[in-house]
Amino acid sequence: MESKKAAILQRIIEEYTKTAEPVGSKVLVDKYDLSVSPATVRNCMVALEEEGYLTHPHTSAGRIPTEKAYRYYVANCMNEKSLAQKERSRMHESIGGEEEDHDRMRMLARAVAELANAAVVVGFSPRDVYYTGLSFLFSQPEFAEIASVTTLSEILDHLDEVMGQAADSMEGDFAVSIGSENPFSDATSIILIRTEIQERPRLFGILGPQRMNYQRNIALAREVQTLMQEL
Repeated sequence: MESKKAAILQRIIEEYTKTAEPVGSKVLVDKYDLSVSPATVRNCMVALEEEGYLTHPHTSAGRIPTEKAYRYYVANCMNEKSLAQKERSRMHESIGGEEEDHDRMRMLARAVAELANAAVVVGFSPRDVYYTGLSFLFSQPEFAEIASVTTLSEILDHLDEVMGQAADSMEGDFAVSIGSENPFSDATSIILIRTEIQERPRLFGILGPQRMNYQRNIALAREVQTLMQEL
């Protein structure tokens, strides 16, 4: 993708991540120093829509990113971010006690759910799974419709099977599954880590809407990966 279009797509995704509102060309011109004219911004947005990276709700002139756009952003536009020391300390403190492995993993999951404003799922074994943070997930605008909540709730009722599918789809120990790639729901994305603790496999996932803050959540997941290796 040419640099102008890539820069505009990146800003659209970052703006939509913050606001959950369709992004218009005027917002981009007024808010970001893109070093291009308003006409160029509009033309690039039209081209991005024709190429499948953007779409727009029929009630709005603004555009929203597609699943294809998020995949491009994660692969090409995003710089991995370091966590603030306070956030790292919060995660380390959550596993600092003398509790059993399962309990420490659950406490870590709750800490990450709060920091990511997302749900977290943990697989200890094929039939031993845990989730937390659903209130953060369902408070997102994408889940305002009861049908979306019901569908995802039904999936969580079979969480052990879904986690098995997620694990089988991973090619390495770290994966970002967006939209239709994600066995939980097309409306969501999940960042998954797989590791072993005391020779037992563990799966840890941060589950949010496709509009999740990938840069921040990947940083959280990388820190989880480090902590799980320490465990």
